[in-house]
Amino acid sequence: MEYSDKSDIKFMKVVGFATMMIPLFSIAFSVFEYVKNENAFVKQKSFENYHFLISNFNGASSQVSAATIYELKNYPQYCQITLKILASYEATWTDELSLETIKLVKPGIEKDCN
Repeated sequence: MEYSDKSDIKFMKVVGFATMMIPLFSIAFSVFEYVKNENAFVKQKSFENYHFLISNFNGASSQVSAATIYELKNYPQYCQITLKILASYEATWTDELSLETIKLVKPGIEKDCN
C-alpha cells in the first residue's frame, strides 16, 4: 500500500508540472509568433518606404530631392543599391542642393556598407 501512495504522489506532481508547463509553452509560442510576424511587417514596411523614396526622385523639386536623399541614409540594408543610384544621379543632375546633399550623405552610407 505504501508503494502505491508514493507513486500516486509522484504521478500527481508530474501531472501538476505538466499542467503548468503546457500553458507556458503555449504563451511562449504565441509571443514568438507575434514577434516573428511583427518583424516581417516592419521589414515589409521598410521595403515599401525605401521604394517610395526612390520613386520621389523623378520630377521632384530640389528641396524634395534633397530631403529624399537625406532620408536614404536611414536604410543601411540597401546601402549598395543606394550608392549606385546616387552615383548615377550625381553624374546627371545639375541641381546644386541635391548634389551637396549627396556629398553630405554618401560617406555615411559607404560606412554602412563596410
